[in-house]
Amino acid sequence: MRAKVRFFARLAELAVPAGYEVRYAGEKEEEDKATAFLGKAFGYAIILIIAILVTQFNSFYSAFLILSAVVMSTAGVLLGLLITGQPFGTIMSGVGVIALAGIVVNNNIVLIDTYDRLKLTEPDPMLAILRTGAQRLRPVLL
Repeated sequence: MRAKVRFFARLAELAVPAGYEVRYAGEKEEEDKATAFLGKAFGYAIILIIAILVTQFNSFYSAFLILSAVVMSTAGVLLGLLITGQPFGTIMSGVGVIALAGIVVNNNIVLIDTYDRLKLTEPDPMLAILRTGAQRLRPVLL
C-alpha cells in the first residue's frame, strides 16, 4: 500500500510533455469505479432507509435515532481501519460498511419498537428503557 502511495506521489510530480497525458488504467481504474459505485449505493441506501423508517414509525425522531446508530457504527469502522492501518478505499470494506448499516438499522428498529410497546404498559419511562435494554441486549451484541 505504501509503495502505491509513493508511486502516485512521484507520478504527480512527473513533468509530462505537451500532447501527452498520464492516465490510470487497469486495476486502479476498476477500483476507482467500484469505490465510486459503492459511495453512491451507500447514499441511495441511506435515503431509502430514511423514507422507509419515516413511513414505518410515522416519526422523524425515531428515524433519526435509528440512523444515528448507523453514523456511530460507520465511525467505529473508520476508527478500526485507522487503528489497524488498513485502507478504506477497498471494495471489501465498502461492502462491509453497507452490510453493517443494514444490520444496525435492523437491530435498532427492533429496539425502538420494543421500547414503544413497553412504554405503553410501563408507567415509568426509565423502567421501559431498562426492560428494553435487558430484553434486546443479547441480539444487539450478536
